[in-house]
Amino acid sequence: MNFDWIEYYQLSQELLGKGGTASQEAKERSAISRSYYFVFHMALAYIYAIGDKQFISSGGKKHEDVIRYFEMKRDANSQELADHLRNLRRYRNQADYDDFVKNVPSVVRLTIDKTSKAARIINVLPTKKP
Repeated sequence: MNFDWIEYYQLSQELLGKGGTASQEAKERSAISRSYYFVFHMALAYIYAIGDKQFISSGGKKHEDVIRYFEMKRDANSQELADHLRNLRRYRNQADYDDFVKNVPSVVRLTIDKTSKAARIINVLPTKKP
């Protein structure tokens, strides 16, 4: 069965305390999306904080730029973070755009695991350029 997109509106109403009847799938898809954006913005803030803003475009390529930034680093943590970001972005795109996502609860578990690992990595990255 395809996902009914009105459930996102229903979820927004629930989240705003205005009632609603959002399904578990809508909540899970939202969790996937929100988890990706948490890691994306955490990674972006790190890049800006160490003064590497020039590597990030101001347009629609920002998401890919963040992933590439960590891919071009040669240390193991940056490489692992890039992998987590790429996977989380793929999960988020599926959750936000695909009518049918196979085994959403499994994707949620993967998302939560990768989100936690990515956040831990960002927290141990050097705060100054080498």
